[in-house]
Amino acid sequence: MKKSLFLLSCIINIWHSFASDITVKDSISILFNKQLQIYPQEKLYVQTDKPYYVGGEDIWFRAHLTDYTSHIPDTISRYIYTELIDPQNTVVARVKTIPREGVYHGYIHLDELLPEGNYQLRSYTRYMEGLGDSYLFRKALYIGDPLSGLYRTNAEFNFEGGDENVGIRLQIIDIKTNQLILPKEVRYIDKKENIKNLTINEDSIIRLSCNPQKDLINRMLYIEYDYSGRFHKQFIPVPYSKEEYHVDFFPEGGNFPANAKVRIAFKALQADGLGEIVEGTVTDAEGNEKAKFSSNSLGMGSFYLKAKQGEHLYAICKNKNGYEKKFELPLPESHTLTLQAQWTKNVLNLFIATEDDKPISSDLYLLLQCRGVLLYCQPWDNNKKYLQLLNTSLPSGVLQAILVDENYNPVSERLIFNLNKADLAEVTVQNDHSSYKSRELIQSGISLKDSQQNPVEGNFAISVTSDKDIQPDTTHTILTTLLLTSELKGYIENPGRYFSENNPKGLMELDQLMLTQGWSRYSITNILKDSPEYPKGQLEVGPEISGSVRSGLGYLNKKAGHQVAITSFVPASFETTETDSLGRFRFIHTEQPDSTRFIVQALTKKGKKGVELTLDSINYPSIQSRIPWRHVNQNPQFETYIQKADEQYTKENGMRLIYLDEVVVKARKRGKSPVSVEDSRKVTQKKIEETSASSLYILLKTIGDFHVTQDEITWTGGGTPLIVIDEIIFDEIGFIVGMAKDLVEEVEVVKPQSYGANILAGTFGSEAFDKGVLLITTKARDGGFPDRKTFNKKSIMPLGYQKVKEFYSPHYETADDHNKVPFDLRTTLYWNPNLQTENGQVNFQFYSADKITDYTITLEGLTTDGKLIRKTHKINVQETP
Repeated sequence: MKKSLFLLSCIINIWHSFASDITVKDSISILFNKQLQIYPQEKLYVQTDKPYYVGGEDIWFRAHLTDYTSHIPDTISRYIYTELIDPQNTVVARVKTIPREGVYHGYIHLDELLPEGNYQLRSYTRYMEGLGDSYLFRKALYIGDPLSGLYRTNAEFNFEGGDENVGIRLQIIDIKTNQLILPKEVRYIDKKENIKNLTINEDSIIRLSCNPQKDLINRMLYIEYDYSGRFHKQFIPVPYSKEEYHVDFFPEGGNFPANAKVRIAFKALQADGLGEIVEGTVTDAEGNEKAKFSSNSLGMGSFYLKAKQGEHLYAICKNKNGYEKKFELPLPESHTLTLQAQWTKNVLNLFIATEDDKPISSDLYLLLQCRGVLLYCQPWDNNKKYLQLLNTSLPSGVLQAILVDENYNPVSERLIFNLNKADLAEVTVQNDHSSYKSRELIQSGISLKDSQQNPVEGNFAISVTSDKDIQPDTTHTILTTLLLTSELKGYIENPGRYFSENNPKGLMELDQLMLTQGWSRYSITNILKDSPEYPKGQLEVGPEISGSVRSGLGYLNKKAGHQVAITSFVPASFETTETDSLGRFRFIHTEQPDSTRFIVQALTKKGKKGVELTLDSINYPSIQSRIPWRHVNQNPQFETYIQKADEQYTKENGMRLIYLDEVVVKARKRGKSPVSVEDSRKVTQKKIEETSASSLYILLKTIGDFHVTQDEITWTGGGTPLIVIDEIIFDEIGFIVGMAKDLVEEVEVVKPQSYGANILAGTFGSEAFDKGVLLITTKARDGGFPDRKTFNKKSIMPLGYQKVKEFYSPHYETADDHNKVPFDLRTTLYWNPNLQTENGQVNFQFYSADKITDYTITLEGLTTDGKLIRKTHKINVQETP
């Protein structure tokens, strides 16, 4: 990271060659470079295969980690943590990925019983944690319940009682018939996790009232209902009253000089943080009209205003629902000035507005920086009305123009967005045919070039989705994240809007955004005062397990020399160390895959047990903010997607769980393991208890199908099964042989090349299909490692790195291949998180599915020199004659 920053700083220092005051220029340049060297930062964007899911599916993702300044791919941080957070700010899944071939990628499996609602994906490195919660990557994801393809929950809210007593009406509608349905029971859970049953009226309307702030977590109404033997869970966001909105006004450059024509930007927000459409009039204290204004759909706009020093001005605003509010504008000031900017096609014009258009009386310097790199620094020329810069000579992203006085105090600041096409790779996608039939091989080639048409090397992830089911995410992309939202304070609603080719006002609206949002990242004031910021997060280059050892009476003594050993059995590892003078120890060479359990044991210098071992807890960043939500579950395309995704799931895994009167009934018999399959042989707990076996080794000898020795377990017909204990693959036969029978709840035998083995291949890889699987489920679900209460010995299962799992994409090369796959309802046709070009070229291929619809290819990534890659491409699929 530091090397790339140094090279980039050297290149950009060419900008400074035309500065007239070498001393000041060099001094400020040194301060900026010093900050970059002390605190190089990271930037992160996470790409997913699609924007919404249904319980039981996998979220496939690729994390693009870059150097903050140059956008050059970076893998100095060993781990990226990716979490799924539910609407109540609870982490429901967390995975840890390591770079493989320089690429971080993985998946999050969604529990099939996950409640429907607006979730968020959060991703970060330990180093990024030091910047704070608002700098971690976030992405909104909607996760549907399978019933969402059959029933729709309509919610209406009444605020006549104010926000302290919101009336809620719920209606459940059959999507096919559009008729109201009457659930058997509806209940909701309040903030204290109390379950409350709701009354269902004869008109099939469920009514309740609540105080959202006191009764609900994050204003999320969590409901459950039972209808026709199927159970539905859903989070429903409770909005704020339509009367609640606020409008802020921002003079361009931060100052409002008196008697000068100044651009005033404004931003109107609802109470939930989303933009509110407003219009209004600016008046003076006597009610005389001074200006009119109206916002765009995101609540932003601007107007010009000229006012006297100290004149009180008011904005009378009205939102789209007709609610009127009055806000006071900033006061015009004397003895001040402000920096203004305006784009004229590809030319940036910078100029200064002063009180009464007076000449500038003091020496000022104009600085221009982007991502912490100083691009421009020279005295402001009072003999010129404005400074002009070409957009092709500026980097892409948020630029910060700052006027500073001779003491390096910032006087005025203006944010500007620039898009230089030289910073974007030119992507071409070429298919081998113009259209395709179902289950036909689709071959595509991709080429990357720079703006000079030279081939460039890049790495990217690619997703192919069905247009009938999926609307690709154009709201949050690698462009909007790396160039825009990561540079600004606060939540940016629908950033993709500004980059859309279908929005002719995109650049104008983007400039309004620059006027209403604040700069983030490095503090420019601190840089100019030679008070640089230092990293607060720790650069994580490997795993660590640490703790302390105490001895003596009451275990109060902290001493050096206590012996500490750490052991894992699967995979097998063993290390030893000694405590330091404070009784502390650290193991930093314990990298293992997830679900690896370690036994840590401490002894005295003489090898005795009379010590107390304490392991340090592992903490993760708290959740301090959430994404404002808009509903997507009323979208007919989403409902179609739910139906198709659920059909694919049930055909592959059998019917989902059915709830009847608080009793779980399975439509097809499965075992205790979460990955149990239907066509297997189960040895139940009752049968295990009836045997005289004392160990798992003896038990396996008695159940048939296997030939068991101290050295191996094989099928009676030959071949070695894949052994899985509590969803963890085990290959250490000694551990399996030594496990006590009493720890085991169930044994499930899945024979090779069976239907069940084919299903398990999606979880454990293709060898599960070829070898068959022996599923062992323990009573404690702890992999057979009982928790040890001994003072000097502790058991720990830290979050390890996620094992690789391949995205399943069928092949239809032969007639037999067609027959093996009776149905193909994929919504994501193809996902590859790691495509690397060679001489600017790379090819990929996949087969189309059964349903006839166009497909969309979405690819995102980075070139080796930091150019951004983003491309969507359509594939036409036609009906088979």
